[in-house]
Amino acid sequence: MTRPDPIAAAITLMEAGRREAYNALIRHTPTCGACNQQPLCDEGRRLWNVWKGRDQ
Repeated sequence: MTRPDPIAAAITLMEAGRREAYNALIRHTPTCGACNQQPLCDEGRRLWNVWKGRDQ
């Protein structure tokens, strides 16, 4: 019986989080007055950073 690779599992989990953040950003931006202008609001910036992988 082989054990699952913990590194692959972590990468898969991170990719799923980034996909969720992208979808949340797409849902958030059209309804946020601040995000329709530059720069993004705090929540928009947080979602952007998660999507881009800068949330560490």
